[in-house]
Amino acid sequence: MRGLKDKVALIAGGGQGSGAASARRLASEGCKVVVGDLRLERAQSIADEITQSGGSAAAKRFDLADEDAVKEFIAFGVDTFGGVDLLHNVGANIGLGSAIQSDADVVNLATDVWEQTMQVNLRGYLFTCRYAIPEMLKRGGGAIVNTSSMASIIGMPDMVAYGVSKAGVEALTRSIVTKWASRGIRANAIAPGQVDTPSGKLYLEEFNVDPADVSLLGRPAAPEEIAALTAFLLSDECPYLTGQVIAVNGGLYLSPQ
Repeated sequence: MRGLKDKVALIAGGGQGSGAASARRLASEGCKVVVGDLRLERAQSIADEITQSGGSAAAKRFDLADEDAVKEFIAFGVDTFGGVDLLHNVGANIGLGSAIQSDADVVNLATDVWEQTMQVNLRGYLFTCRYAIPEMLKRGGGAIVNTSSMASIIGMPDMVAYGVSKAGVEALTRSIVTKWASRGIRANAIAPGQVDTPSGKLYLEEFNVDPADVSLLGRPAAPEEIAALTAFLLSDECPYLTGQVIAVNGGLYLSPQ
């Protein structure tokens, strides 16, 4: 894709699933990739895979909920590859003991679960954008892809914190565009449906959902399908596309009737 070769791309949450797929795809397009993850071993594994395939990548452990750690993550990208051009936020508070198993309805949701979910899913994206945008401006602009979810549109009765956090991600994305579009910053959000990732499988198991029922295509998305959209949005293939939320969910919002 045009405009990706030699760009420095930071993946916040790139140790597995869609984030790892995006790291691989962007590296294959010629990007220098910084894989950030809460677990260093996951990030390092993806970075090693990329470098062994002839690409350029580095790994950094950081916590989206920790502003200082996020600042260090962005600085690591600058120190390692000379700057920041692209940012993909994909990390989320989801998995065992977090959004899927502890989220609930408005009446029964524990306040600490709400706070933790907002710290990672929304405040964490604020922090990555806060420190990445000034670095992008030094290089004449850049592009951001934030990961939202179908939960921002579909009222999920037992995942209120997760859904609200993802709706906030969409508002954050639009705010970035209205402020910095004139200075070369593009930002879009993607709203995946069910994706075949470890956390996606956990959701299906927790709520006893048949994978054939998660989309009109009768299957979840492959992480590589989400990564393909991410790469397109970060590329120069359509520079007029900004400030949008793009659903990639196998037709989930449509009625088959």
